[in-house]
Amino acid sequence: MTSGDLSIVNSSLLEDRLRAVTEQGTLELPVLPDVALKVTRLCGDEECDQKELADVIRRDQSLMAHLLRVANSAIYGGRVEIVSLQLAVNRLGLAKMREIVLAVACKASLFGEKGPLEEMTKRLFQHSMVTAACSQEVARRKRLNVEEAFTVGLLHDVGRPVLLHAARKIAVEEGWDLTPEELLTATNPLHADVGAEMLASWGLPDTMVQAIRHHHTPDSSGGEATLPHLLRFADDLAHLMMDDASAPESLEAHPDLERLNLYPDDVEWLLERQSKVIEQMEAYL
Repeated sequence: MTSGDLSIVNSSLLEDRLRAVTEQGTLELPVLPDVALKVTRLCGDEECDQKELADVIRRDQSLMAHLLRVANSAIYGGRVEIVSLQLAVNRLGLAKMREIVLAVACKASLFGEKGPLEEMTKRLFQHSMVTAACSQEVARRKRLNVEEAFTVGLLHDVGRPVLLHAARKIAVEEGWDLTPEELLTATNPLHADVGAEMLASWGLPDTMVQAIRHHHTPDSSGGEATLPHLLRFADDLAHLMMDDASAPESLEAHPDLERLNLYPDDVEWLLERQSKVIEQMEAYL
């Protein structure tokens, strides 16, 4: 058996092991920091007090420092430097603060892998940020819920880093010499379901949970839900913008165009947002 054949066999065995771990309920699912969850809920409250929001964020000094750095980046910053949380809230508004806090918290707690998988998880976070921005742009264009679209775009692949970490641990224990790309491929069949379980455990709305679960197979979500279709389209649009190997050649015949009521001029407008979307992603790195 060649090394290539052995790698294929081990990859298949790894998928089976990952499936067993998830079915047995022994896969450790991470939680978002309490601060991020509280900020998300506060910003969703129409009567949210801005001072209360700033007080909650101050409880996490690392989060606060990262938030201020992002707020002062070229894409968000104004002529006057933002030096306090209160000023950040006043200038950016609750919706944008919620986005930044959620993205910063996700990067630290879900995509912060170090060591051999650091570069891979960094790429996963970059893709998640671009997908979030693409989801947001589609929602804005079609007058859908922009905040909901951003959130599911950001969180659509949260199952991947969890499974990736578990996959590497199993491979090391078994002595399987698999590349990070091969480890990532092993997460393909399970990452959507694992991600959905994570969102459910965080208490996020079922509409988001189901969008994550069905973002590769939106037709199986049942009913008239638009969010899974929006997410699949944004996912593919993000791959195209980042020139990933898995990107579609074009979006002209994308299966979700009709469901989202997207026309050629809409797609052209979205593709023209590429530089803005990439700049927004880079602000978080």
